[in-house]
Amino acid sequence: MNRQKRYAGKILKNANAASPQIVEVCKRFLRWCDDDKFEFREKEVEKAVRFFSYLQHTKGLVAGSSFELLPWQEFAVANVYGWYYIGEGDKRVTRNAFFSVGRKNGKSTFIAGCALKGLLADNEMSPVVICVATSRDQAKIVFREASEMLRGTPELYDLVSVYRSQLQVPKNSGTFFAASADAARLWGYSVSCGIVDELHAHKDRRLYDALATSMVARKNPLFFVTTTAGDDESQLFSGHRTAALQLDQDEKLERLFAMDFFVPNDDDWENPEVWVKANPSLGYAFELEELENTYNLAKTPSAQVTFRRYHLNQLVANSEGWIPVQVWQQCEVAEEPDLADAPCYIGMDLASTRDLSAVVAVFNLGDQQFFAKPWAFTSEYAVTNGPRKQLYSRLAANGELIVTDGDTISEEIIARTVRDIVAKYRVHQIFYDRALSHGIIQRVIEGGVDEGLLVAYPMTAKAIEPMLAETERRIYNKQLLHTKNEAFEFCLANTVVETTQYGNRRISKKKSTGPIDLSVALILAAGQASVNSTAREETGIVWL
Repeated sequence: MNRQKRYAGKILKNANAASPQIVEVCKRFLRWCDDDKFEFREKEVEKAVRFFSYLQHTKGLVAGSSFELLPWQEFAVANVYGWYYIGEGDKRVTRNAFFSVGRKNGKSTFIAGCALKGLLADNEMSPVVICVATSRDQAKIVFREASEMLRGTPELYDLVSVYRSQLQVPKNSGTFFAASADAARLWGYSVSCGIVDELHAHKDRRLYDALATSMVARKNPLFFVTTTAGDDESQLFSGHRTAALQLDQDEKLERLFAMDFFVPNDDDWENPEVWVKANPSLGYAFELEELENTYNLAKTPSAQVTFRRYHLNQLVANSEGWIPVQVWQQCEVAEEPDLADAPCYIGMDLASTRDLSAVVAVFNLGDQQFFAKPWAFTSEYAVTNGPRKQLYSRLAANGELIVTDGDTISEEIIARTVRDIVAKYRVHQIFYDRALSHGIIQRVIEGGVDEGLLVAYPMTAKAIEPMLAETERRIYNKQLLHTKNEAFEFCLANTVVETTQYGNRRISKKKSTGPIDLSVALILAAGQASVNSTAREETGIVWL
């Protein structure tokens, strides 16, 4: 208990440097030490800590080393497994545990260890451990982490049958698996250890309630909830945060243990000194410099919201707009520079067959300067009968929009434009969406363009996020130059960025308010031009 008292005392001594909820839970711990309703069983805590020490880390610089609990994790283990009611035998106090922390603080690894303890060493007959999330991939993160831990721990691995989607323990008839959208499946289980991962992403209560109500027949069940901040459509996250802030004030919450590390919204979130409030593993799992690098890249409103949510664990409204037009206009130059010898990267967005398609070439001018040159295409139908016919007519008259005959945009004219760009400039790569460009790409190749220039780029959030960040960085640093172009500004104003539940940003065509083709093409070209600051040759079509 002395180690836990020291941890709590250290937090309270410097309360202004800690998350307010951590201050609250530390106050309760010290008060319970003198409460004749509860007893702290140090032997149970020692057994739990020892169990974790058998496990091995599976990732990063510490891969292969024993799992040594960090101070905040050891405090959590002590509170979850150490408190019992006096005079009620082996009835444990903690039934529900809520952990909320910034990304990369070891949350998934820690909760995987708790899951394995629930499966192997929590004195339950036929234990059933289930981890649920809104998607199968998310649900399996904790499961895969637990499986990898077992593979690195021979003493435990020999006790468990490890399958692709399930762990089974023959000696105690235990089982552990992950589940996602099928809440009905959970009603048939008597769960001893339940885990709800990334609570903020749950759009309703179905999975949460199905798991919570499956534990009533167990003597000492544990219901873990883990998350960072996010959209919180179901308000489950908000409800848990509110309850966690009242732990030392509301006796009805005695069966809830919570550690909610977050930077309060009234703190100066841009001050690195407050970031530790949401990152208890800072200095252990990663260094401040890593957070500073991420912060320095968060120039746009959407990127700042992402940083505040996922690294500072703040509940903030989603700012979906991408680049404000006035920021884009700060990169405007009066005349096009000499592009003849500049390395060129092309991005294409060809999703529309009638409204708008786009090709953008980005040139590396040297000295951290780039220039974006756009070509936008539409159909005769869109100019004469479409909902934006007045705008498109004006853009066409200004030479900013190429109008092709007929009801659909001519693939041959786009392909010819790309061939002309390749013939005129030093094109190094051409990036396109493999799902939407097959016909035009075939025309480009048949027209004599080297296949080695063509890159089919995946439009997933994980793949687009780095390109998005690079493009933003160049724009906000006034390094992505361009001439005045209303079509470009129109697409930028329409562009909406969304953040996935995994913390990756992407352009949302569904949420955007109009055509965004020039924005998408710009991201593909500028992102790659920024990354590839020196020329390189590719051979064959590159499938990423």
